[in-house]
Parts: sequence; C-alpha cells; structure tokens
Amino acid sequence: MKIKFIKILAVITTMFFASCSVESIDPALANQNTNQQSSNPIGTPVLTTLLVNGISSISAISGGNITSEGNSPVTSRGVVWATSANPTIANSKTIDGSGIGSFSSSIINLSAGTTYYVRAYATNSNGTAYGNQIIFVTPGGSSGSSGFAMTALINGVQFQANTPFGDNNFSSTNIWSYFPIDDYIMLQGRQGGLLGNPEINIWLKKSDIAVGTYTIGAETFSTPPSHFIDLTDNSSAAPGSEYTKDGTITITAVDTASKMVKGTFSFRTTANVNDPASPITFTVTNGTFNYKYAN
Repeated sequence: MKIKFIKILAVITTMFFASCSVESIDPALANQNTNQQSSNPIGTPVLTTLLVNGISSISAISGGNITSEGNSPVTSRGVVWATSANPTIANSKTIDGSGIGSFSSSIINLSAGTTYYVRAYATNSNGTAYGNQIIFVTPGGSSGSSGFAMTALINGVQFQANTPFGDNNFSSTNIWSYFPIDDYIMLQGRQGGLLGNPEINIWLKKSDIAVGTYTIGAETFSTPPSHFIDLTDNSSAAPGSEYTKDGTITITAVDTASKMVKGTFSFRTTANVNDPASPITFTVTNGTFNYKYAN
C-alpha cells in the first residue's frame, strides 16, 4: 500500500543508494524540435542538433552530432542561436573544435523568459551546414516557463517538481520489485525536494523508449506490459486512495546522444481499481516531463 511509512522508506532508500555522480540540471520544458533543416550546400557535413538541457535563465547546453564530414574535413563546429528562426554563424555562436562525431556546446548570455532558436553547425571547404532547429524557452520573465523536470495539474492544482535531489536525472534505485531495474527506468517528480509531497513517478520500459502514445491500464502490483505512472500524496485525507486507474503517456522526443526523453501524460486514480464503481480520487492532466534516461 502507498501509505506514509512506505513513502518514508522510499525516501530513505533513495538517500542511501542514489548515485553521488548526479548532475544538477535545471531543465525548462518548452524544448521543441522542429525537425526541419534548411537546404545545405552540396559537399558540406551532415549533422543533427542535440536537444537543449541544463536550461537556466541565462544559459543552456546543446551541441551536435556530425555523422559525415562531406567532401572535405570539418574545420569548425558548434551551435548558433538567436531569438528568431533559422540562426546562422552570423548570429551568436560557439566554436567547439573540428572533425566528426558528437560535441557539447554551452549557450551563454541569455535573457530570462525568452524563446530561443538553436542549430548545430559544421563548416568545411564547401561551406557551412546546419542541423535541425531546436526551440527552447528560458525560465523566468513573463514566458511562464516552469524550469521544472515535471509539471501537471492534480485535481486542478499546479504540480511542479524535480527529482528529490533537484535535478532531472533518472533514479538509480527502485524499491518496487514489479519494475525490475534491468528492464525499467524510474523518473521521479517530487514536489518540494527530498522530503516533499506529492510525488509522481513514471516507469519507462527500456525497450519501449520511443516516440509514441502508450495507454496505461489499472494498477495491478505486477510488471506491466510497457510504461506506467503512479501518484503518491501523503497529505490526502484518504491515504492509499491514489491507485492508478487509467491514463496515457506520450513520448514526444528521445535524444539518444544526450540520453534525454521528454513527453506528456494524464491519468486518473481511485481507491479500489477492482471496483468499477469506485469513484475517481485524483485526476492528473497537462502533465509534462523532461528527463535524462541513461548515463
């Protein structure tokens, strides 16, 4: 049962067994991949832009992955960004070495509450090629960007959370035996930090981490066929009433280079999943998540 002593056990387990190498990341959730590339000159490199992460009000991290140098070696690479679409090397840019492969870029001197457009670039003797465009929003200002790894409305009340340690890394522990750690990764969203409440947990089946919409069935306390989602609210007037009844998880983007996954969710809970007449206790809507899913 998901009652208070179980939640406390989960907190203690997380404190003792969480990896000490966790990165502190402040993700914004308006990180969109337009999947559009302008026409690049013949013979120029082939590359993609990495999803933006580590977003703060003044900086962010992106990068690129060059899969082909084209007809001549890559002499310069990095990312370009601007507040208008399709930035070029005439706009703000980084210079992050040369050659083929993946690279990371630090985007700096940003303004709070601002929409930015970023593309990776690579230059050889035939010209400059650009990767797909990524759109992100820095937190703060009037943009309404949350800066949280997970957000939702729980019975209409705003939920904003990171992991218990304030970042957006996947959990390296899992006390629930029906989500085997070899097969599932756990995305924790705990509002208020280590001893906070409420908490939404998403379990992603490693073999199914791909863009798409996944239907969530009733909680059975056994290994589900694919992804699953769960709510724990220890401030509830009826602890143990938040068993998942149904819902959906939609994965909207997976970046295999940076190991980031993002998406949306909605679900409902009840006190008794075996009784079709059992009333709905919590309705969770407008859910978003943006997490690192592997090292």
